[in-house]
Amino acid sequence: MLAKVEMLMLEMVASLGDARSVELFHKVPKGKRLRAKLIFKIAGQSEEALKLAAIVELIHAASLLHDDVIDDAFTRRGEASINATYGNKTAIMLGDILYSKGFSELTFMPKEVAYSISHSVALLSVGELLDVELAA
Repeated sequence: MLAKVEMLMLEMVASLGDARSVELFHKVPKGKRLRAKLIFKIAGQSEEALKLAAIVELIHAASLLHDDVIDDAFTRRGEASINATYGNKTAIMLGDILYSKGFSELTFMPKEVAYSISHSVALLSVGELLDVELAA
């Protein structure tokens, strides 16, 4: 099922019609997809769960791209980070693309699910801001 998550994530990015976004997305290191696994454990392996897993993993990838810029990280999961290879601006824009695509796909989910995910991401961002301020 995780292979289907990977394929759906790629399809979501490709649906934007921008070859550069797809090229860069292929270079984002893949993780263990723990969030997707958790969604399948809770919701089962339905098409809706598959779509939600892909959305959540896109959003998570976006947050990692931004985090690498904030932390001046040159590696992610043992590989060169996008910001180290292509620069901060490219990493931020790819993160924005993944966030935006994830959130636009989230609009097709039930309202309660969409709110829960989007509110969680807002809180994640608040936490990241606090991290930035405490590190200064």
